[in-house]
Amino acid sequence: MQTFTERFLARHRRQLQRKDAFFEFLVPDVLRPAGLLERYRNATFERELAIHRSDAEFLALGHPYIDAMLQYVGSYDFGGLTPVRHLKDPKFAGRSGFLFAFIVRQRITRGDSDECLFQFEPVFVAADGQVDEEIVMAAVTGDAGAGDSAANGIPDPENAFRRARKYLEEKAGVWDWADDVEFLG
Repeated sequence: MQTFTERFLARHRRQLQRKDAFFEFLVPDVLRPAGLLERYRNATFERELAIHRSDAEFLALGHPYIDAMLQYVGSYDFGGLTPVRHLKDPKFAGRSGFLFAFIVRQRITRGDSDECLFQFEPVFVAADGQVDEEIVMAAVTGDAGAGDSAANGIPDPENAFRRARKYLEEKAGVWDWADDVEFLG
C-alpha cells in the first residue's frame, strides 16, 4: 500500500515526507471532492505503530484517504485504465492475461464487538485460464507501459473472471460475495 500511495502522490506532484517513524503529505486536488483533510500528519502503514498512538492515521483499506485513492484510480477520470499493459521486466515477456483486483473483508469477533480487516487481493488469470501467482504482484506494482489497445487477440474476460472468483473463494474462504468482497476492477 505504501508503494502504491507513493506512486499515486508522485503522479499528482505530492510527496510522502517521512517525519520520524511517521509520514506527512498533502492530499492531491483530484481527491478533494471526497471530503478529505487537506494534509495528513502522523500517517503510517504499520498497524502496530498506529495502535500505540491515538493521533496516528493508519493508512490501510478502510481509511478515507486510501478508499478515495482506490476509488479514483478505478475511475475513468484517472486515465490509468488501459486494456493492455506491457510489463517492462523481461522475465514476463510473452505472458498475457487479466488482472482482477478485489477487496476481501474478514470479520473478527473480539470480546463484545466485531472488527473488520480488509485485504487487497489481486488475482492474475493467464490467457490459458490458470491463475499465475508469480506475475500478480508485478502486474499490480511493476513498471509498465501502455500497450496497443487493438481488440484483436484479446479474449473475453468473463471466463477469466469466473476463474479469479473461484480462486479467491478457495484462497480466502469467501462464501458471501455480496457482503465480503468488493470488486475494484
